[in-house]
Amino acid sequence: RIVMPRTVVRLSAGRITMLGAAEGYSGGSVRAILPLEDGTIWAGLYGGGLVRLRNSQAVRVDASQGLYDNFVSNIQMDDEGALWINSNRGVFRVRLADLEAVADGRLDAVPCLAGRTNEGNGMSGVRLASGRLLFPTVRGFAMVDPARMTETNQPPGIELREVVADGHSHRTRADITVPPG
Repeated sequence: RIVMPRTVVRLSAGRITMLGAAEGYSGGSVRAILPLEDGTIWAGLYGGGLVRLRNSQAVRVDASQGLYDNFVSNIQMDDEGALWINSNRGVFRVRLADLEAVADGRLDAVPCLAGRTNEGNGMSGVRLASGRLLFPTVRGFAMVDPARMTETNQPPGIELREVVADGHSHRTRADITVPPG
């Protein structure tokens, strides 16, 4: 496939097919390409989210459908079938099955897990032999180890280190427990 402004040109078996707005591709600067074994291609657009190219049709998934950021710079896949995307808002994860469900109209919004990373920097990223993922950011590198990620529905704990009232700091020397509510 060759990407041209507002058109994707596909060369297959000596035949050229152009994908444009009529096929669902409305253009955008392609920053990342992830080919899958079944021939599907996911393309990351700078400002346009993700586009799935399959069977000469293009389907966009973007922030209006829950994608964490429309400014995609790199896409890497982990062993569990999740995509890790470097973007202007940092690194985030989305399950391929959820993206497919949104693209197929079986799901309204794609759930994303955002990491605590700096803004992505550039179109590179790499999957290391260990399975860890390395992405450039504006302040260095972000390394993600998908094998060590866990999910929970529990909100994170809160640690209160200091209270300031009327310009005076009041530190505590003992643990304080505040009940919910």
